Amino acid sequence: MIEDIVQRYSIAPTPPRAFASQLQGIMSWSDYPRLGELFVPVLVITGDQDILIPPENSSILAEAIPGCRLVVIPGGTHGAIAQFPRDIANEILNFLDV
Repeated sequence: MIEDIVQRYSIAPTPPRAFASQLQGIMSWSDYPRLGELFVPVLVITGDQDILIPPENSSILAEAIPGCRLVVIPGGTHGAIAQFPRDIANEILNFLDV
């Protein structure tokens, strides 16, 4: 699985400048106080083993959004979508009521 991920990301690697800009945006932007204004269905999915974005952050986010549905993928890391694609696809389809 690791070889597959490395191969996929090697096809179009993120340029260092783009990565730095993304990091700067993440560190400087916040609309947390406005999350309570969301009145649309929201699904938050996280892995319980994500060390890059700890799952506690997703819990905080979900609590701030009215009616938000939080799904925690057991054993999921930051790459949970690659680890558990069917589980996550099923959660999204269920959320969309497809």
